[in-house]
Amino acid sequence: GNNAVLVIEPLVTSVSEPAKFFKIFPNPAGSHLSVDFSNRRIMNLRKAGIKLFDMGGNLLIDESFIQLPVNLNLSLLPPGLYQIVLYNGKMTETHKILKR
Repeated sequence: GNNAVLVIEPLVTSVSEPAKFFKIFPNPAGSHLSVDFSNRRIMNLRKAGIKLFDMGGNLLIDESFIQLPVNLNLSLLPPGLYQIVLYNGKMTETHKILKR
């Protein structure tokens, strides 16, 4: 007979979220938020941009950029939870941030 045993182990990079292409810091944020690539190989910025929404879905910031890191001024926003959407023409990524 065939006694071969195939062991398949899942590749887990993170339990809660898939791997992110952008990194956002600090989170929780104060008056400013920085956005950078977590991986330098995906630096296609032809159609890159940032959208920031409140939890009601209202668009608060809509900026395009041609290089990273980007520094966002959040000083006029009230404290709370926000959703930030990053895109670069190939992919779109959503993060939640907490503004202190």
